[in-house]
Amino acid sequence: MSSSLAPDYAPVELIGDYIRRTQKEWHTGADAFVAAVHEAALTLALSALRSKCAGWRDTKLHTELIALVYSVVDEEVKRKNKRRMALLLQLKNAPLHSKLAKTRTSSVATSTRNDGLNEQPNSSTPKRRKLERPCLR
Repeated sequence: MSSSLAPDYAPVELIGDYIRRTQKEWHTGADAFVAAVHEAALTLALSALRSKCAGWRDTKLHTELIALVYSVVDEEVKRKNKRRMALLLQLKNAPLHSKLAKTRTSSVATSTRNDGLNEQPNSSTPKRRKLERPCLR
């Protein structure tokens, strides 16, 4: 790399350092991640405005910056997808668990009613239906 190209690559290196530093703070929430991306976009815009040279150097700068931001975004997406998948599995299994809990509760209540401990007027009706069905065959 020649010294004349060094200023063109400095913003990419600074953004890379900034994103790597803020990457450690991402566990505090999405705000740090959004701030890092906004900082990268702002630095890119300022670099483009201040740049006196046009052509392939700016294109290369933009390409490298975009690749850097995408790589950071990809890592965050992978990490968030693991958490999101775990959350989706919990949500997916939650209705099943609540149905099982209701079934267990109703089976316990039915067995208690059949034992005569908590008899209610309607508790004997389902029992008769069960007994009547085999008799009709």
